[in-house]
This record gives sequence, C-alpha cells and structure tokens, in this order.
Amino acid sequence: MRIGVLSDTHGRQLSLKRALKSMGDIDLLFHLGDYTRDAMYIQNTKKIPVIYVRGNCDYSCNSPYYEVYNIGSKKIFVTHGHLYNVKYGYEGIIMKGRDMKVNVVLFGHTHVPTIFEKYGILFINPGSAGLPRNGNRSTYAILQVTDNSIVPSIKNF
Repeated sequence: MRIGVLSDTHGRQLSLKRALKSMGDIDLLFHLGDYTRDAMYIQNTKKIPVIYVRGNCDYSCNSPYYEVYNIGSKKIFVTHGHLYNVKYGYEGIIMKGRDMKVNVVLFGHTHVPTIFEKYGILFINPGSAGLPRNGNRSTYAILQVTDNSIVPSIKNF
C-alpha cells in the first residue's frame, strides 16, 4: 500500500494540486490539518480515501483532533501536533505515541519535515505543502506499507 501524507496546506490550492500530482498513484491520503477544507476538496475530487484531522487554524470545523487508523497489523496515530507542543520539542508527542501503543505517529504543525524513531515508534512530520519553514521547499511524505514494515520518505516538490 502506498500512502500520501500532507500537512499545513493552508488553502494554497496550487501547492496542493502540485503535491497530489507529484505523489502519483496512492491508495490513501492522510491530511494532518491546517485547512481541513483542503482535505475535503481532495476527498470530493479524487478517487482515494482521505483521513484528516483538524489543526490549530481549523477554527470552524467539527473534525477530530486525532484519529487512530489501522492498516493491517500497524496502528497509526494521526494528529496535527499543536496539542502536544511539538514546536517546543517532541516529548509530548512521544509520550502520547507510547500511551496509545501505536507503531507510527503522523504529525505536522512545525512546517518542518522530520522522520525519527523512538521507543520502537516511527514519528513522521511531512513538513508543509503550503507554507514551508526553515529554508525547506514544499514537502509531503510517502509511506510504503507492507505486512512487515512501513518505509517513510519525505519528498520535495
């Protein structure tokens, strides 16, 4: 299974369309917030399932702040990250991942792409497709999921 992961699109439709084109064929898309309207646009125009959560800039939406999604034997925690203060360090999100007993944590909010592993949990921030920071280009993540593994990569576009 090939999964796309977007975050922090912030209504930048051109960037959103470029990211989707760059991703190519995907089986599922996670949108990690800050403009759930963008996730709803994808859901309504593409023929792929979209799982999305609300971010700190999603003021008038009823989407959840997090989701737990199972793919085969893998358990994935999906959140924007602002509730765990990820701009100031990863301790909060690491503890939440441990508490939830997940294999993967997907988060955004910092607009900076990162992949790391801690306590056997894979943590992935795809960066920002709409408003990148720290000199990064616009980015997204791809997860290659098999029965035995999840292999993440960050892609520039």
